[in-house]
Amino acid sequence: MKNLFWQIHRYVGLILAPIFALILITGLILAIGDMKSPDYSQNAWGSHAEQIVQTVEALQQNGVAVSSVYQDAHNPQLVWVQGGKDSQLAAYSIDNASFVKNGGMDSKIYNTAKGLHKSLLFGKTGKLIAEITSWAMAGLILIGLFFMVKPKFSKSLISWHNAIGVLLLPIWLMLPVTAVMMSNHWYFGAMPKMERPQGQGQQGKQGRPNGGKPDALPVMQILNNINEQGDLANVVSVAQAKFGTVITMSVSGSLKQFSVQKDGSLKENPPMKPNYVRMLHLGEWAGKSSKPANLAIGGVLFFLLLSGVYTYIKRTVKNAAAKNTQVSTGNILVLYASQTGNAEKLAFKTAQKLNEKGVNAQAVPMLSVTPETLKSQQMALFLCSTAGDGELPDNGKALEETLRQADLGSLKYAFFALGNSGFKNFCGGGKKLDATLKSCGANEIMPIKCADGTPDTAWQEWFADICQHFGVVIDAADTNVPKEDVAVKAALVAKNRLDNPETTKREAWELLFRLPENTTYQGGDLLMITPPNSKTPRSYSVGSSSDNSGLLRLTVGMNVFTNDKGEKQLGKCSSYLINDLAVGDEINAVLRYTDFHIENNDKPVIMVASGVGIAPMIGFLADLQKRPRPAWLFFGNSNRIGGYHYQNQWEKALSDGVLTHINVAFTEEHKGYYVQDELFRNGHEVFDWVMNNNALIYVCGKTNTVGKGVTEALVEIIKAHGKVSRDVAADTVNKLKANNRIKMDLFG
Repeated sequence: MKNLFWQIHRYVGLILAPIFALILITGLILAIGDMKSPDYSQNAWGSHAEQIVQTVEALQQNGVAVSSVYQDAHNPQLVWVQGGKDSQLAAYSIDNASFVKNGGMDSKIYNTAKGLHKSLLFGKTGKLIAEITSWAMAGLILIGLFFMVKPKFSKSLISWHNAIGVLLLPIWLMLPVTAVMMSNHWYFGAMPKMERPQGQGQQGKQGRPNGGKPDALPVMQILNNINEQGDLANVVSVAQAKFGTVITMSVSGSLKQFSVQKDGSLKENPPMKPNYVRMLHLGEWAGKSSKPANLAIGGVLFFLLLSGVYTYIKRTVKNAAAKNTQVSTGNILVLYASQTGNAEKLAFKTAQKLNEKGVNAQAVPMLSVTPETLKSQQMALFLCSTAGDGELPDNGKALEETLRQADLGSLKYAFFALGNSGFKNFCGGGKKLDATLKSCGANEIMPIKCADGTPDTAWQEWFADICQHFGVVIDAADTNVPKEDVAVKAALVAKNRLDNPETTKREAWELLFRLPENTTYQGGDLLMITPPNSKTPRSYSVGSSSDNSGLLRLTVGMNVFTNDKGEKQLGKCSSYLINDLAVGDEINAVLRYTDFHIENNDKPVIMVASGVGIAPMIGFLADLQKRPRPAWLFFGNSNRIGGYHYQNQWEKALSDGVLTHINVAFTEEHKGYYVQDELFRNGHEVFDWVMNNNALIYVCGKTNTVGKGVTEALVEIIKAHGKVSRDVAADTVNKLKANNRIKMDLFG
């Protein structure tokens, strides 16, 4: 049953998505228009009544077909008039009837949005479609109750879609449910439906002197009639309603509404009770201040719509591409069926780690294999997530269905299932496929491993068992089990200025610390330092190894920024380390271990850094000296003199054969040319290193410059030299990141 509801939620939502989008967008426009509307006075016109009438008379003499009149809530010298061309709301001075300003949203935009929102501009048929769509929207949101689990936000867009949808589900229901109720006049607490004023509304579209309803009397005539009765000072507003003109008056201290009859007489309307349905739908439940809340609710519903459609399209395109994946023979297949991307990432990570240990493995989507493919395999590893409550993801269903009659007696396998115990059928998708494999005669080498929620720890245990089966020795780095942070006392031993004050704008310093004996670290780890009078620690990349120098190296750049007052200000921690900390001083710090390290293998290494982003790279030299391999440094900064940090060490490493290439980019020599441009210029060889020789890429620098720039350069390199589309190139870069082939240490 839940699977049926899941399919309804997805495909009905997709079919009606264009109408949903239209209703939500126009609803947002109307909400903005209502927020922009002026505040009207709820007091009687009193001593201003004659001036207001004179203003209306002057406007009508000038050809403005006045239909509604309101006094401004904040300035009694202003009167708001609905009328004129396109019935635009406008404010006029009651001193001389001069135009002051327009109010609210442009009437053409507002009225068009209103027509689209209520009836799609198709009259009664459109109104029926809009009502059915509102029913459907409410139903699709309610279906979310069947998938309700503990909200979980992760990096995937669909997780935000699911979590936000579940988190405040009753609130998201408010707009579509109240829309249906309003369409059917299901008002609770509101007054009975107002009768049509006598003599009005049966003559078609003829005779609309107010630019308003059939046979409505001119506003000026209505006001004159009220004046003759001596009640003009009690008028609060004149408003055009559905069946004619409604006068609001202050009578004995309370507000009452009167309908204008055809003969000009006033008929008191029944007392109006609060229309809670309308107030909820229009965001008037707390007055004008609650309208932004309804705008936000509409915005979230629009996000849920877009995220759902985008995720479906992305998954469909990805599945189509997966069917064309080439499966290499002679490899252990690491098969994945992924709902949000976790199973896919872990599959590629599994294959990468096995390859590093000399076990040939290939990660491929389940859509790319057939029963015949599996019959020819001796070993396969399955990683499968769960969709809905116990169902297989779309990219795993096809394989499970085709396997049901297959003979897989020669296949050995292991299974890793991802799920969430918040669902009754925990890991149901993986368990279902596992049962099918067993029914086909496949032989499991170990019991199925089920991960609850975040799968990292469970995967580490499963991968250790896999490696044990193959007789492979692993260490903590293979499963990325992080070491715990270590609190240390660091004594400053030396400070060396790296930049040249005459040529560079930003100070850069090398700081060397001595840590307690037996403290271990290596290039790429982090030292967390909290400056005095601050609660926020700042992390600095370690640029040395405890096995080599005995001193921990930091490369610190002075952080200079402009505050809210436009004044230049120094960063607290960088200023503390450069200006205040003296040689011999001891500080309390925290050593944080990372996986931003040179791996213990022979794979080529490409290092890309800008400015003080060189910090961890200088610490890589010790590891590269211990285990030589092709190594390439790309470095960029503003100036060569004073900006080429650790130049002597790098050039010595090049002459000693520790580095294969060094490429630099300095903007003083070539304006607008950055390190990512130098990377792209060498794209042919970079592509060969990465795609044909499994090079690892390390990037360190600012997020918005180096991080984005290098990512874009790699996409363009793979697109140009791999002769693939941009989407394929971008997907390749994302997979390289997911497999830790591209590691980034970014800041700022």
